[in-house]
Amino acid sequence: MGILEKYILVQWGKWFGLSSFFLLMILLLQLISESYNQFSSDDFSTIFSWLSLRCLAFIPWILPIACFSATLLTVSFLIIKGEMTGILSCSFSVIYCFRSIFIFGFLISIVAWLSIIYYHDLKQRLAFETTELSQESHFQMKIDTKRLWYFSRFDLDRERGENVHLYAYDSQGNDSYRVRAKKAHWDARNHWVFENGQFMGFVSNEGLPIMDSNSKQIVWDKDSKRSSSDSGKISPSFYKKFDSLVFSPGMDDPEVPILLSKRANILSFFELVKVIDTYPDSSSAHIFPYRYRLYQLIWNSLGCLLSIFCGLMLVISNKNQKLGQIIGMSTVGILLFYGFRTVFDSLGENGILSASFCAGLPYLGILLISIFYYHFSNSKDSTWSAGKA
Repeated sequence: MGILEKYILVQWGKWFGLSSFFLLMILLLQLISESYNQFSSDDFSTIFSWLSLRCLAFIPWILPIACFSATLLTVSFLIIKGEMTGILSCSFSVIYCFRSIFIFGFLISIVAWLSIIYYHDLKQRLAFETTELSQESHFQMKIDTKRLWYFSRFDLDRERGENVHLYAYDSQGNDSYRVRAKKAHWDARNHWVFENGQFMGFVSNEGLPIMDSNSKQIVWDKDSKRSSSDSGKISPSFYKKFDSLVFSPGMDDPEVPILLSKRANILSFFELVKVIDTYPDSSSAHIFPYRYRLYQLIWNSLGCLLSIFCGLMLVISNKNQKLGQIIGMSTVGILLFYGFRTVFDSLGENGILSASFCAGLPYLGILLISIFYYHFSNSKDSTWSAGKA
């Protein structure tokens, strides 16, 4: 790397650091004002973990803005101080001058991508617990038309709940069995384990479900089946209190329903992939926000390189601009990007347009505007020069 490249990279790195710090402080101040109750704790480690996790969540979209601003400011000050004219007069190409910035931008894109991919793992290492992530509230889980779960209190992280009500139905929609328990949890062997409850079995099309006292599991009496002449509400044919009841391995795995109970923007990359791949109805509107968020994360990883390119196109298109014009251009570019993003967020999350299209269009739109502006400015300068001659 030559002296010229090092100089430009140092200048760009300075503005990149200042831009990142400025954006991060604004976001943290807004976050603190909205969640000031988090600072009521005297435990410094808890407060530090809370702030660290929030900063980590901001990284994927702060970095592209910082790259864009740093590129604009670096090149603009080179032009204002006359250094850019000297560089070009020495027959150095723009690509040669700024290739180190593109390489650095590629490395930043990798960092942003890794922060997206391993967000969940880093969250676990921070041992972060807040009311948002670990609070216990009611939770409902529906397994097709076969079973309906309801917990009056449920810990999403530990996969355990209290005051459990489970309703099971046969293929005709009739009651099959019901379970009421004080507690239930998903154990390490992929079993649902109920504690201190009641089991009620109904005669259904599949037979009569009963509880085996030895295995602590549900077994079926196939000889007792509901006849077609039976109608109306049927009372339970089997009733038993229990200290412990165990479901079959893998039955009603709560992982995907738990993920679907959370907002798409707090799920990690791998969690979003699991939701989309596992959800039975790929055309359901319920997973539109999760699919859109996945494509948004993918496009965010390219944002740094695109931001640098767009910033370079905008700033070298007019070498006579003043500092006020530079700041105004930077602000307009950022507002346009987030204006596009706000519009297409709504379209993508509601499935009105393709998720991949809506997630990528804000980036492609700014890229096309930058290229158009560059060619328009060059053609305008050429026309003015020809007229002057």
